[in-house]
Amino acid sequence: MDMEFRNCKLELDLKCHAPIIHFQPSANAKGATLRASEVKPKFDKYLWTKEPEELATYELLPYKMKFIAKKKEVIDEKVADEYVDIPLYYAKDQKRMVITNPKIVFTCFDPTLQKLIVKHIKKFFIVTNFGAVQGKGYGSFTVIDPEKNDQVEQENVEKILMEEFGLKTLYKIDCKKLSEKLSKFDAAKMIFRVIENFYKIIKGGINHKNYIKGFLFIYMNEKGIKNEKAALKTEIIDNPYSSNQNKVTQESQINSHKECYVRALLGLSSSFAFKDQRRKNGGPVDVNIKISHTAETIERFPSPLTFKVINNIVYIIPKKIDERIWEKEFVFTYELDKKRGHVHGIQPKEKPEELELYTPDSNEFCLEDFLEEAVKYYNEKRNKITIKLANNEATKDGSKRKEIELPQVVEVK
Repeated sequence: MDMEFRNCKLELDLKCHAPIIHFQPSANAKGATLRASEVKPKFDKYLWTKEPEELATYELLPYKMKFIAKKKEVIDEKVADEYVDIPLYYAKDQKRMVITNPKIVFTCFDPTLQKLIVKHIKKFFIVTNFGAVQGKGYGSFTVIDPEKNDQVEQENVEKILMEEFGLKTLYKIDCKKLSEKLSKFDAAKMIFRVIENFYKIIKGGINHKNYIKGFLFIYMNEKGIKNEKAALKTEIIDNPYSSNQNKVTQESQINSHKECYVRALLGLSSSFAFKDQRRKNGGPVDVNIKISHTAETIERFPSPLTFKVINNIVYIIPKKIDERIWEKEFVFTYELDKKRGHVHGIQPKEKPEELELYTPDSNEFCLEDFLEEAVKYYNEKRNKITIKLANNEATKDGSKRKEIELPQVVEVK
């Protein structure tokens, strides 16, 4: 398809590869789809980056963009907010996953800008996600080419991803077989459960039935760096509690001399949850460990690992780590979570209520090297985890698959 402006307008159909978590409080709102207020600033920035000389004389890019919502499908549309299942999205609000295939309409009277829009729009959508939790793969769209039966050429996609992000190596998880007999909605959920489990295994670990230690902790321990989780258990959690005895036997010996906040390298969080056995009788108490930057200049830091979903294949993309995260001091503050249980019968606290830790320096962590080793670790451990289908998740042919194994991560050749 030769894309071209006609009468100063360009209209393109988009294909949704991963649902968007829409900003509107109710996905039933009329016209829930991509927003020009989000897409245009991103595309402007993309054009400025790609064509600095061509656009050197422009202060603003003189074109308009709008989206025309066509048929949209809302996942869990009639489910109560507190029961909505959105993998990797933890807020219990009115947001929903929306599958929408809108039309994008450009209006532009500038011939130079018209050519640049046509030149870059396809690649822009291949490398960009939209909406909430976009770093984990939500909100993935591509431009439809009718001459190719709406199919995106996977080899071309992989080439573009590697070129655009400057990658020597690209990893992918093929979920086609996993999702082929599932409904559209259930397949979308399943793909994001795969992403969720991959991320847990390489970062913080899994502690449910089977215990899998987070590879980030293992990787940094081999460099002589003790992670914040181990430091918190030693320094401020009075009596660390674990209901999983497998965890006790599998914990590797920490032979380090330096303590660091290592999870920050894959994205900051505002708190951690622990259980502390501070009762003589009864179960453990729930504890929130609040995390704050000492200088109060860093509140959120996105993960440098981004996921892109196209044609039921998940691509894992390492980006450059933000320089602001290196060697920064954070304070960890112990607080009882009174909302999650009774706090009577608690013994007086013996250890301090605060711990200060720095993040590693840039010489102690290479994201590309880490990802190479993390993929091997995930592939070794993935058979310990199965994804359970919810009660309402039936396959297209009416059969029931109660559990699905995690697919393998492979390198794009």
